[in-house]
Amino acid sequence: RDDEPALISISLSPNSIAEDAVANLVYTLTRFGSVSSPLTVNFNVGGTATYGVDYIPLGAASFSSTSGSVTFAAGSNTATVSLDPSADNTVEGDETVSLTVVAGSGYLPPSSGPLTGLINNDDPAHDLPLGQSIPGPITERLAELTRRRGVYLAIGILEREGDVLYDSA
Repeated sequence: RDDEPALISISLSPNSIAEDAVANLVYTLTRFGSVSSPLTVNFNVGGTATYGVDYIPLGAASFSSTSGSVTFAAGSNTATVSLDPSADNTVEGDETVSLTVVAGSGYLPPSSGPLTGLINNDDPAHDLPLGQSIPGPITERLAELTRRRGVYLAIGILEREGDVLYDSA
């Protein structure tokens, strides 16, 4: 019946993505009941990811760091909100984004709590600098270690020509 509130459900696919992924976190809202007219559904936004820095929303009628809405078109029983992760070079922890459908006019929200997606950090942490000064403190420690152990150590870029190796450093 058109005068009864629609029941709303929410799902997420995929549940997690890399921060520089081509894919998005896609929240799909489904309404059960009459689809004869448009319906706007409100949601709260939460999590550790920062809106506008870690992701950009797509498909929402409105969106902020704390709330948003999506509109079902007349005749449609689904509406989607996609979150496009923003690539960066910052070493950070994985971050979350959660949407919680909240009560509004013409619909009943699901009884479940927030639905949380994960944006996985994909920037490696480096314990050592990528280059070292020669001579320098690290090469001096390596030289002392090789003297004590009685071994030889070649450092540089090794190149092969047949069975012969060359150290170009």
